[in-house]
Amino acid sequence: DMSQYFGQIKGSQPVLRASLADLEIDEDCVAEIALRHVLWVGAHFSHTFGPDRAHYLCRLPVGRGKHYVPSHFEMLIDALSEDGFCERVSSDRFYWTDKIDGLGAKVLPLLWNDEASIWEHRKWELLWIWRKMPLSIKGKHLRKKGPLDLLVLDIDLSAFYDPKTRRWREAVNMASGRRWRTARRHLADELDRLDREVGLPGRERP
Repeated sequence: DMSQYFGQIKGSQPVLRASLADLEIDEDCVAEIALRHVLWVGAHFSHTFGPDRAHYLCRLPVGRGKHYVPSHFEMLIDALSEDGFCERVSSDRFYWTDKIDGLGAKVLPLLWNDEASIWEHRKWELLWIWRKMPLSIKGKHLRKKGPLDLLVLDIDLSAFYDPKTRRWREAVNMASGRRWRTARRHLADELDRLDREVGLPGRERP
């Protein structure tokens, strides 16, 4: 919706096209500015809810290593992949290439190479996932004293949580079968790390 933007352009010629033709535009500079903006805005993306206040939009993953592709950034990742700034390793994972590494470190010095800062960034997303977990599923994890049962948590995440829509469902998809049972182990491990460090809301510290 471009109705929120307005402005006035003054050029040397009476026609906009002719005025733009008179300008000397450094296309490489424009491309770098646009790329800097994409990285900064994506990495600082807000916790945003849709009209039903249930759709969560997470940040653009940045830094070295492999990342999961948020569904709302898929078109962006595809576009950047075409220019060689990142590369997909599967349908839902990608990594940033050396072509953008130097620029990423300049634009996001506290997030690009600093593993501790990346983890601080990730904590908010994990807390949101935990808080949105239906009580009918979360109850067993709240009642259990000591460390989380990662196998049970992995099964629950695989059966009830959809990482593409960022939503939980209370009814398991029986058609998916056993293939879901180890699909979210990385997420279970991250929640366990957060639980050990600061404690997940509602649970006693291990």
